[in-house]
Amino acid sequence: MWWAIWNTSHNLGGALIPILVGIVTVYFGWRVGMVVPGLIGILVGVFLCWRLRDRPQSLGLPTVGRWRLDDQELAHEAIGRNLPRKTIIIRYVLKNKFLWLLACGYILIYIVRTAINDWGNLYLTEEKGYDLVAANSVVSLFEVGGFIGSLLAGWGSDKLFSGNRAPVNVIFSFGIFLSLLALWLIPTASYYVQATCFFSIGFFIFGPQMLIAMAAAEYSHKSAAGAATGFVSLFAYLGAALSGYPLAIIIEQWHWLGFFSTIAVASAMAGLLLIPFLWLNTHARPTADDER
Repeated sequence: MWWAIWNTSHNLGGALIPILVGIVTVYFGWRVGMVVPGLIGILVGVFLCWRLRDRPQSLGLPTVGRWRLDDQELAHEAIGRNLPRKTIIIRYVLKNKFLWLLACGYILIYIVRTAINDWGNLYLTEEKGYDLVAANSVVSLFEVGGFIGSLLAGWGSDKLFSGNRAPVNVIFSFGIFLSLLALWLIPTASYYVQATCFFSIGFFIFGPQMLIAMAAAEYSHKSAAGAATGFVSLFAYLGAALSGYPLAIIIEQWHWLGFFSTIAVASAMAGLLLIPFLWLNTHARPTADDER
């Protein structure tokens, strides 16, 4: 749930920055509108480099396991304690079959996420006849749905499935597929119907977008949690890149039929790739046997 709350930063930033840039652009021009987000990013990055700490021990605090007197957490903390960092990265990240499977699913999730976010307003203006303001207002509901879906996915994986991320990931992945079919196949151009479809896609897509990264940390070593999430995120942004020029070629050749066929197949394949995790343990972190 806490990870889900953190993850809503995607949606808050995505909702606020168009408003901020729009105001700046009106008064100071589009060049300043491009510069302001970059300056914000630099300032926040400097602040994080200055203040962010990696773990409680770096501030002289006890580990989480010792603080909470949690036997399972203490057992995880003891695994690989004396292993070199390079060995941990190779063994628990690069050679981790679970992370490779999550990474492949992440590519597909981000293809859909970026495609809807980047091409949605063009679809509404070209295919449904919306003006730009109406189209952008519909697409903004994608982020609103994502905000709610992310929180519900985090809560549900904790409370309904005892910390198992797989069932929520699979359910939400197929929810994406059904929502895409609704957006594609419902013939009406009604504002409320289109808005509901975009809200629904955002609701379902930000569940796996958040939980896949979290699962990567849980299926890896405690000392490689950042590397594990960074590893799968690398593939996520590969998926985002594929939603740019390659998808533009598909739209040019096969129009919106090609667009929706591609992202619908991607969402279905993402769900299929995540199904094997249903049969894994709730927390498939390394065991003492792995260290030997």
